[in-house]
Amino acid sequence: MARPIAYYGIPIQAAITKGDLEEMKTLAAAVDKHLADQAEVASALKSLKAEIKKREKPKK
Repeated sequence: MARPIAYYGIPIQAAITKGDLEEMKTLAAAVDKHLADQAEVASALKSLKAEIKKREKPKK
């Protein structure tokens, strides 16, 4: 199994420094997908927390 890539400044800067256009495009596409996936997770978590709040008994 491939090791996950941490999408932060160092890998991005390394790709820029290396100057390989195809590698930069591949990385940009991967980061775009990663950000989209994160948005979906954030949205799902928001829904989950709202449902938890609805089901919790009111504190007295």
